[in-house]
Amino acid sequence: AWNYARDLVIQPDNKIVVAGQATETAVNSNLEFGVVRYLESGELDDTFSGNGIRVFGFGGTDDARGISLLPDGKLAVVGQAGSSSKLAAALLNADGSSDDDFNGNGKFDRDHSSSGDESLMAVASQPDGKFVAVGYAGDKLVLMRVKPDGNLDTSFVNGGILDSHDGFGLDLIIQPDGKFLVLLGDSMMSLNPNGDLDESGLTITDFANHHDQAYATAVQDDGKIIVVGEVDTKGVFDKEVALVRYNPDGSRDLSFGEHGMLLAGFYTGEDGGRSVAIQPDGKIVVAGRSQSSDFDFLIYRFEPNGDKDPSLMKFVDFGIGDDFAEQVLIQPDGKIVVAGFADNATLLVDPDRVGFALLRFNPDGKLDQGFGTQGKVLTEVGDGSSARVRSAALQPDGKIVLAGTHKSTFVVARYNTDGSLDDSFGTNGLVRVEDPVFEQFGITGTEALDNSVVAAKAVGILSNGDIVVSGAVDGDFGLVFLGTNGGNCTSCPLMSPGTHYSLLVDFGVAEAAYGMTIQPDNKILVVGNSTTDPDSFKIARIK
Repeated sequence: AWNYARDLVIQPDNKIVVAGQATETAVNSNLEFGVVRYLESGELDDTFSGNGIRVFGFGGTDDARGISLLPDGKLAVVGQAGSSSKLAAALLNADGSSDDDFNGNGKFDRDHSSSGDESLMAVASQPDGKFVAVGYAGDKLVLMRVKPDGNLDTSFVNGGILDSHDGFGLDLIIQPDGKFLVLLGDSMMSLNPNGDLDESGLTITDFANHHDQAYATAVQDDGKIIVVGEVDTKGVFDKEVALVRYNPDGSRDLSFGEHGMLLAGFYTGEDGGRSVAIQPDGKIVVAGRSQSSDFDFLIYRFEPNGDKDPSLMKFVDFGIGDDFAEQVLIQPDGKIVVAGFADNATLLVDPDRVGFALLRFNPDGKLDQGFGTQGKVLTEVGDGSSARVRSAALQPDGKIVLAGTHKSTFVVARYNTDGSLDDSFGTNGLVRVEDPVFEQFGITGTEALDNSVVAAKAVGILSNGDIVVSGAVDGDFGLVFLGTNGGNCTSCPLMSPGTHYSLLVDFGVAEAAYGMTIQPDNKILVVGNSTTDPDSFKIARIK
């Protein structure tokens, strides 16, 4: 006889109940629901179904996948029934007998989909005696709530059964507030107590148990969400660019790539996506890094369905050192701007320095020969190798603003549409937010970037043309406001000549800002995390 244990529950009296697939006898070899109860000592509990074992079926090959203890001591068991793979559920009394008040015979099966296999995979009980079961029907998630009499609970979404989301439901948790957290194998979703999508819900996507890191998102016109990052496909030093597309409800869009996900890379080294932008035609442009002997700018363009666009699959080398793309932007004319930084680049006067780097591509995927030097721009911002670009923004007039750090100084650069530095901005196109701006907070120093007290991370343009740069400043969120010419911003308090208005946001612990967005009303949202409490998100809004 074949017997498979699938799930278990421990009762308050420490008895252990196990559910799975079993054959009743060697003669009757049909695979059916099997439920066994053990005493705390591990011996069979003969008060349960006479000998501790209950085997029952639905008339075919059946399989119990989940079990839950109800508040009144009854046991809800769910799984798959028959060779046609129907959804199946049963309710047992505490002594192992069938509860005949449940659908008249203690069990039911339901053929819910004509497009494939069906099964309930897990079950959880509610304090009111109802139970909730999760599984799948075809390629759709199934979540049903069942009353003690065996009828679906019509107060639950869609008359008692949710089946509108793609995915395979494998497990669920009923949270203290009554919301459901549903595991979909490689993602999770949160649902309200009535089965509606929890707007504050989260989703988690796992690329086959590798180390995954998401870096950027973009939202399509249809509300679908693109997330880009990197995945360790074989080891720490073997990474690929990773993309996922989600529907507006948080479920993965199965029409994109392979089951909503795709991987891409040039080499067997470290490839990764850092930024993503959506073209008006729906094509997706990703910028990041690609490693052969050193790191180079990586630019990938994908069709709306996730297929690679061969016209823009490039890595661009600025010289003999490492080059990192950090942001991609789409101009109104369809040209593509990629910003980052380059190390030991041949275009720099001093090859030992790191410079701010820009590329621009025409819509056909070729470098724009009218931009900089054959489509490339490189700017020295200081001595040493600590210069980093972390963010870029397009002004309405087409000028390009880069924000980054050199040692412990915020650096902002503005470029004309042809890639030349804008001499009307700051000094020769550069603004340095020097230490005196932060000395009001007792901050000085010239440490290298990765260990510095000051690091710019994001830049944005206000509706009046003023520029906002945010980042980390001595363990706080730091913001600097610049006017359209690089001086003090028009709406900020007056500052001493040569300085700029700055602001610190202190949450009481060490924190750093990483992302920023400007709302239509010009309020500024800044997000980051605590550097001493990494499980804590931080968010601030500035008027």
